[in-house]
Amino acid sequence: MPIEHSETRTLSEGDVEFAAVNFTGQLDSGETISAVSVSEVDSSHDAVSGGDLTISSATANDATLVIEGETVAIGKAAQWTVSGQLNDGGPNSDGTYRCKVTVTTSASRTKVRVYRFKAE
Repeated sequence: MPIEHSETRTLSEGDVEFAAVNFTGQLDSGETISAVSVSEVDSSHDAVSGGDLTISSATANDATLVIEGETVAIGKAAQWTVSGQLNDGGPNSDGTYRCKVTVTTSASRTKVRVYRFKAE
């Protein structure tokens, strides 16, 4: 199972939220993120077909970011925007939406993390 990111954001219907995961500690010196994919998954980390989240603009950061108080260099974080709906009792009936973040690095390695959003 993928590692679940420690931060959980609250997402209300109509919100558009910027999200980012810092991969600095998992990358070798000089290694950067070359591709980012983000998809909605359920509590078992299986893909949700026709899920409640709209995910867009998934990419590596092209500017310095501050994530959880830490400054992150260019190419060391995955970032995307997400908007959502209220919980409908479907595959995410616990009210938590999960996004699987998959990155490919300049060294052709793949890293996977799960990021949580709490429905409000």
